[in-house]
Amino acid sequence: MIKRKGVFLIILLGLIIASFITEIKLNMKQAEALPLGNILYVGGSGAGNYTSIQDAINDANEGDKIYVYNGTYYENVVINKRLHLIGEDKETTIIDGNYAGNVVYITANEVIIEGFGIVHSADQHAGIKICANNATIYNCNISNNDDGIYAYYSSNNNIYNCNISNNDDGMRLWYSSNSTLYNCNISNNWDGIRLYSSSNNTIYNCNISNNYGIRLWYSSNNAIYNCSFVNNGIYIDGYTLSHFIHNIYNNNVNGKPLLYYKNENNIVLDGIEAGQIILANCNNFEIKNMNISNTD
Repeated sequence: MIKRKGVFLIILLGLIIASFITEIKLNMKQAEALPLGNILYVGGSGAGNYTSIQDAINDANEGDKIYVYNGTYYENVVINKRLHLIGEDKETTIIDGNYAGNVVYITANEVIIEGFGIVHSADQHAGIKICANNATIYNCNISNNDDGIYAYYSSNNNIYNCNISNNDDGMRLWYSSNSTLYNCNISNNWDGIRLYSSSNNTIYNCNISNNYGIRLWYSSNNAIYNCSFVNNGIYIDGYTLSHFIHNIYNNNVNGKPLLYYKNENNIVLDGIEAGQIILANCNNFEIKNMNISNTD
């Protein structure tokens, strides 16, 4: 009886293993049958390469990649499907809006843009305008536009390793939340970064110089840390107390600490090093013997 039970268990175990292997093979076949994104090419000398970025976008399918060779492309590009747009080199692969509309206009979720110079939007338009969610923009030079990047009712975007300069607003978030901006150089714009009614965003590891810094308008609970400001700082305005409460720490202004206090009382700051001091919902502070200049 014991031997029969042992044989039965061995057979049952074998059937389970065989079924498991069959399921793995079926899953592998299904995965192999899934369509993979194609790569479309713009510029260059290859057969079938597009001459226009927009033409490639129009012919692409969801999930495709579009690789753009070096050159200047005078276009106003609309990305209305989930695509990955790749420039060969951000210094020499330029999308020039020729002062007509947005240079790049994103209306689809999960778009990725990397490796471009983005220049010359029209007045009241942007180098990159985002009216969708989950966009990723990195390793780009964005300059000489009205807005460098403008996120409008847009959330969960990631923007990093970009140089944003010589725009009106370097980056503007309008009713946008839960986005992250990091490892960027933001310089010589009018406003460096401007948030309006935009909350729960994160800005870190950025160099921000010779703009009106970071301006927080009617926004709440944004995080700003490990940023270096030169000749600017952080400006906060709003209607309610929540608009002044953020997570701001470990930043410096003109090489000196940016001090942000919230919900604190009875503190004396006497002759310490500070590049900027911000008090939010604080009482009975004494600040004396300080020298603070060239900040917001």
